[in-house]
Amino acid sequence: MSFKYSQIKISWHLTLVIILFGLVILGVSLAQASWATLNKDINMDRFRINPVEFEIKNGRGDGTEVIKYNLPQISKVSGGFLYEVKKWRDNVWINISSRGDKRERANLYMLLADKKIAEMLVMSQGGDFKNEEMYEFGQMAVSFLEKTVETTAEMDNVIEASKIRHKVDTAKFFYEQVFRSIGDLVDESDKYNELSERLSRI
Repeated sequence: MSFKYSQIKISWHLTLVIILFGLVILGVSLAQASWATLNKDINMDRFRINPVEFEIKNGRGDGTEVIKYNLPQISKVSGGFLYEVKKWRDNVWINISSRGDKRERANLYMLLADKKIAEMLVMSQGGDFKNEEMYEFGQMAVSFLEKTVETTAEMDNVIEASKIRHKVDTAKFFYEQVFRSIGDLVDESDKYNELSERLSRI
């Protein structure tokens, strides 16, 4: 008896679906691996390697003092495939953190807020920045900071929650300086004052 073997034909649609599914699985795996690396640092400070200094009037009113705030290093600001991949990765991080420890989630929200402020500053230094996009970064930074505080309110560890809120207070002060500076730069102080008012209510 002879057997006939028929070749299974797979349409290009199915092939594409299989490839895309494989890429999604690979992407999620890489995002989970990067989350594990990120989360080894309790405060996620290893990514805040870009110090920014600014001067303010001191409490006595007879001089100035220099304030330093460390921001994450930003290599790409808005647009392009790589930027979209990083946005997707950040969303995966948020999803993973929502199933874990609230301290981790609060620290992640604060890191993402700092990233948006860093993107604002990098974009403001370019000659072809977009005002609407830069303002959107500011809105997102404030939103992430609001979520940080909301998450600390749900934490059982009062000491850890207090530490994070102290960092939020420092961030609020720094963000306000950034909003004031960029508002003057783009001549839209009123809009950025609204962001500062949101900060004051956090």
